[in-house]
Amino acid sequence: CEGMRHGNVQVDSCVKDVVVGFVDAVLCEMVKGGETVFTPSEIIRAMGRRLQGEERGETSVLGWCEKNAIPIYSPSIVDGYCGDAIFAFNKKRKAAGEAPVRVDLVEDVKGMNKEAMRSNRTGMIILGGGLV
Repeated sequence: CEGMRHGNVQVDSCVKDVVVGFVDAVLCEMVKGGETVFTPSEIIRAMGRRLQGEERGETSVLGWCEKNAIPIYSPSIVDGYCGDAIFAFNKKRKAAGEAPVRVDLVEDVKGMNKEAMRSNRTGMIILGGGLV
């Protein structure tokens, strides 16, 4: 695998294949129930569930948060390889005559606001900060 730039980050090109394959598998599982509209936190929770079935599930942030019912909000989930994977997934669905997956950011914003308003104590980890 060769190195390539994605935005302002240098990554191994094989990483994209792994991420796209992982997100594709997660989305395939999610649409089995007939739903096609998901919040970023629902997609991330499904990623955590999938990781729980793997050896590294216990050591991954997503797997640990899923196991402990801790929501992860990421309004920028479509920025980067996850967005590329959702785009590719929808392209396949369109070719098969199926409805595309839609990512509903507004529901997650409502969820974050509700948690902040009803909680006595809250905390967060902000990674990046470009969209804060």
